[in-house]
Amino acid sequence: MKVNPKDVSTIVILSKNKQSAKTIQVRTKHIVNLKFYALSLVGVVALLVGAIVLLRSNIKQQEVERQSERQLLLNQIVHLKGQIPAVLQAQSEKTRLKATFRQLKKN
Repeated sequence: MKVNPKDVSTIVILSKNKQSAKTIQVRTKHIVNLKFYALSLVGVVALLVGAIVLLRSNIKQQEVERQSERQLLLNQIVHLKGQIPAVLQAQSEKTRLKATFRQLKKN
């Protein structure tokens, strides 16, 4: 495909020491659409940053929910332990000690 000369723009790049100059030929439509390319790039970056912020806030919220659930469960355990009669606790402790002594005698 042949490109018309009017469809090509020349960009001149000068160095600070003014010894050499570079020229680049670019299609004019790319220069015209440059602001849209930059806007698209900024949009994609903003979308990614927004997704990261959203995910981090979700993770923090889940962590808070886990902590509150853990605290609720610990409170329920303490409450249920308080409901166990002292006699049953003593019997289970005796049974556990007897089992421990049996194991020690076997060894």
